[in-house]
Amino acid sequence: MADRHLQTLVRHIRHMAGDVSDAQPSDQVLLNRFLAQRDEAAFAVLVERHGPMVRGVCRRLLGKSPEVDDAFQATFLILICKARSIRKAESLASWLHGVAHRVALGIRTGLGRRRALERQSTQPTPHDPGLEAAWRELCTLLDEEVQRLAQRYRAPLVLCYLEGQTRDQAARQLGWSLRTLDRRLTRGRELLRLRLLRKGLTLSAGLLAGALGEQAACAAVPVTLLDTTRKAATLVAAGKRVAAAASSRVAVLVQEGMRAMLWTKLQTATVLVVVVAGMAGTGVFLSAGGTPGQDKAIGQKTEQESATPGLAAAADFDQGVVQTARRSGDQRDFAKERMLSVNNLKQLGLAMHNFHDTFGYFPPPAIYEGQQGKLGSGGRVGGLGAPGAGPAGVGGMEMNVLAMGMVAPPGSTGKALLSWRVALLPFLEQDALFKEFHLNEPWDSPHNKKLLAKMPKVYGPIAGKGQPDSTYYQVFVGPGAVFEKRRAARMPDITDGTANTIMIVEAGRPVPWTKPEDLPFDQDEPLPELGGIFSAGFNALFCDGSVHWIPRSAEEDLLRAAITRARGEVMDDRLFGPRAGGGDASSTRHAGDDARKENQQLKQEYQQLQEAIKQLKAEVDRAAAKDEEEKRLREENHRLAEDIQKLKDSARYLTEQLQQLKRGSDGAPDRKKH
Repeated sequence: MADRHLQTLVRHIRHMAGDVSDAQPSDQVLLNRFLAQRDEAAFAVLVERHGPMVRGVCRRLLGKSPEVDDAFQATFLILICKARSIRKAESLASWLHGVAHRVALGIRTGLGRRRALERQSTQPTPHDPGLEAAWRELCTLLDEEVQRLAQRYRAPLVLCYLEGQTRDQAARQLGWSLRTLDRRLTRGRELLRLRLLRKGLTLSAGLLAGALGEQAACAAVPVTLLDTTRKAATLVAAGKRVAAAASSRVAVLVQEGMRAMLWTKLQTATVLVVVVAGMAGTGVFLSAGGTPGQDKAIGQKTEQESATPGLAAAADFDQGVVQTARRSGDQRDFAKERMLSVNNLKQLGLAMHNFHDTFGYFPPPAIYEGQQGKLGSGGRVGGLGAPGAGPAGVGGMEMNVLAMGMVAPPGSTGKALLSWRVALLPFLEQDALFKEFHLNEPWDSPHNKKLLAKMPKVYGPIAGKGQPDSTYYQVFVGPGAVFEKRRAARMPDITDGTANTIMIVEAGRPVPWTKPEDLPFDQDEPLPELGGIFSAGFNALFCDGSVHWIPRSAEEDLLRAAITRARGEVMDDRLFGPRAGGGDASSTRHAGDDARKENQQLKQEYQQLQEAIKQLKAEVDRAAAKDEEEKRLREENHRLAEDIQKLKDSARYLTEQLQQLKRGSDGAPDRKKH
């Protein structure tokens, strides 16, 4: 990586010094040279130029898997196979980014289950794996969103951020002026930020630029991989089949990648056909008099047309078309407005969890009198820190444990001064606005009341409903709910499950956003009015960060079960209508039931295997004991055999001695006679 940064620096210095050697041939020239003349050096320059970016995309999706090199090689072989069909070779980097992302994504999808099992058995590393995984996931998400951008925005982002080229180099390669490049870079970054925001990720411009820049720090491509890719590409360009030029795995990846590209083209063509058909239908509709002004004219001609049945039927048909178009427009507006509210709720949910991660609990429903912590200068009160700041407060002021109402101090009336919506401001990138509040004054004090007009958009009205300083986003406050007066809930308090407990809803009527007023909840009292934004129902943010649509037809008992945090009720599919993101809760929960059944089966199988292993171990121990006993007996037998042999030898020796003694005693009398 250091070599890569050094090469970039050298190129930049040469460019600043006016060295013409930096003006290397364009991608188009190099690609044509390789295809026409089999110039391996030209292809090597292409791989060296774009290889680190391609390998970086593969590594972000596949980690350190050996499949990274296969995806890398497959990407450049697909380039050779599809080179003549690339319409804009000056945007080759963008094209390669898309192919690499598609190939690596296909590998990760196919190996997802196996990788999940591998992750379960992997030992934790000494560094922080959670932070590294989160950052890698952010970079992967950026790759996906970059692919969804239009070509004119994607190409400069890939060149400047993912390949680390200078603005001058990128502009020269794309054939644009610097002004055009800067304008499209800025627009591309803004589009990325907005798309991430819709997914619940709020990134500042600096953090987004840092995340994009981090992706440029790709590991250098190994020399052996460069050489293997170059040789395989040369064989493919010469007419050899991919299977004969590369490994079987790479050949399969190339085939799947080209099939996916063909399928994408077919989908695009289908969409174009549908759009053209829709435009034709719109033209027929307009020519038939389907505009609101013409609708009035049709009404004025009713008497004339009624004299002729055919004309009357045609008029009825036209009016039906108009009504259908209006209903379709209303549905589009409803979907758009609902999605805006869903995004607001997801941002609030993310802020709530950031608050909990920082302080160890969710904010109480209000900032209470006498619990504001240490006074700052000018009568302003600290007590909250920015995300990740720990107990340190805004502007260096200390955070008191009671600052956000964990427990009311003895003898304190605990008057509510400001809403939880104010306490959440530092976690919504509204730190400057938070500093303007006097936390020891009520929401309608002369100073704080002036801040009503500065309500953040995340609390704002949808479709013009409500006042510009009021909000529909409120929480349930009462015994058993997540929020209770003078109490801050922690995650372990939600024993019913975060996915089954409501955190924030769209209330029936708006309240001033800084006012500590929310939805009262009591098991013995009727539920407060809900759903003031939409007539058919309301969106609800659950404690796990998900947003569900709850229709007005939902049963009250089911809704009460979702409001309480620790009563042990069982959630029912009938509570939920279609999910905000598409699908419905019923199908999702059925899928969850299937997953739970599979999980239970796997657990049973795991327990059975554990029992079988236990029995096998017992048998092994018994067999080992038998082997040990047998070994002991064999050793004892061997020792006894040796002892027996020694005794036999001793007996033989004594026998020989005895015989010698007998022979000696028999010859002694004869010697005396002589």
